[in-house]
Amino acid sequence: MKKAVQGMVFPTAFSDAWPSPQAGLAGRVHVVTRTKDRPLLLKRACETILAQTCGNWNLVLVNDGGCAQEVEDVIAPYRPLFGERLAVIHNHACLGAQQAANIGLDAGDGEFAAFLDDDDTWRPDFLLESVAFLTAAGNERLGAVACHVKLVRERIENGAALFETEEDFNSWMRVVRFDRAMAENHIPSSSFVFRRAVLEAIGGHDEALPILGDWEFRLRLLSVADIGVVEKPLARWHQRTNLHGTPYENMHGTVFRQREEAALHNAALRWSLKSGTPSPAMFMSLNNSLSDLAGQVAVLGRGIAELPGNAARQVEECLERRLAPLEHIGETLRLVHEGLSRQGEGLAALARLVGDRQNREEQRFVKIDELHLWLGILTWPLRAVWRPIRRTALALAGRGGGRVA
Repeated sequence: MKKAVQGMVFPTAFSDAWPSPQAGLAGRVHVVTRTKDRPLLLKRACETILAQTCGNWNLVLVNDGGCAQEVEDVIAPYRPLFGERLAVIHNHACLGAQQAANIGLDAGDGEFAAFLDDDDTWRPDFLLESVAFLTAAGNERLGAVACHVKLVRERIENGAALFETEEDFNSWMRVVRFDRAMAENHIPSSSFVFRRAVLEAIGGHDEALPILGDWEFRLRLLSVADIGVVEKPLARWHQRTNLHGTPYENMHGTVFRQREEAALHNAALRWSLKSGTPSPAMFMSLNNSLSDLAGQVAVLGRGIAELPGNAARQVEECLERRLAPLEHIGETLRLVHEGLSRQGEGLAALARLVGDRQNREEQRFVKIDELHLWLGILTWPLRAVWRPIRRTALALAGRGGGRVA
């Protein structure tokens, strides 16, 4: 696998169909699961992989510095079901999520690849529908596919993961737009299947990143290929609401994640400014701000919807009254814009008129200069004769006391 280049470097877009896989690898999905000291969740992840209706997969389980015996104890009952489709790698020390991802990708093969971290789950048809989408006629140029996701909130108590709530996370997604993906990571790694051939074009995960490597990887993928969408909630993104500061904690929503997200945006902007091509980072920054605004509006909308009785309608009417002046301001700005456009056209016409007049004046002065030159040439003999005659006349006049005018 090609090594990822550190920094926001976008390769050339891939314009043709992706190369065919080697014999025997067509349709196979290479699944990578990263884990560390979370045996309870790892057990659930093993079960969700074994429950897939698509059986053409292999699994590389990367234990990134966690207790090796715990991992072996969890997978022992499942080894007969996994058979030769399972490979386990124990890192002697924690190398980080990005390096663990690359180790897992390098240790297997297949036409496609997918990540299922130990705390997430799939619907039974996730792999089947993802592969069917990527192999369907007309989708040969797609580099990957993503599905809709259910956000599951849970807590860990008495050795069990207890369900709390479930909600749609990205059910609005119909297509994957590069600029929208720059705004935020709205495709969890567990909802994503990509062609392994992509790795030869963009490399693996950037090992310099402590977190958010999956997001940065997808941005580089989008720079060479499009991502399709299966509009079904085939993946679940699990978040724990307790056990903060333990291996079961989620990074989502933490101050550390916010800092790393800001650092990724800042690095992209610095790269763009240094390279003289600010467009990608500008998109990233602007869309992130717009995404924040959209989130605040969504929170406001949910708050209004939860108001009792007719209070929601009263709030909506109040907002309509408050926002009405903005519509007038918008109309005024539109009229001002049209007026300025017309004035601009008038100024342009005036400039053309002044320019034409200036050209005519310049031509006139040129003609006068030419006339003056010709007059000088034509009158030179007269001036040559007149000067000695005048000097003689002045001399005679001086002697006779007369005056020559």
